[in-house]
Amino acid sequence: MKVSVSDAVFYYPDVVVACDGPGADAYYRKQPRLIIEVSSPDSEPIDRFEKPAAYGQPKSLKEYVIVSQDAFGSSYFVAGAAIAGAGSC
Repeated sequence: MKVSVSDAVFYYPDVVVACDGPGADAYYRKQPRLIIEVSSPDSEPIDRFEKPAAYGQPKSLKEYVIVSQDAFGSSYFVAGAAIAGAGSC
């Protein structure tokens, strides 16, 4: 499932939890709540620098997690001021 970050930019995260309601587009999500990326050495620069900036656009995003396929551990990001505080879909 792809995520729309603007009218012309889409990404394909490894895992996405979204709050799109009934009648949402069948091919992409506009209201991601949680995005998880499994990062390879080739994709790591994009996952760490490009995507967090782009994922700041959907105001619904609360958490962004990068899990490395080559190392033990993960990185957890809270993207932007709109992320502060808990809420429901």
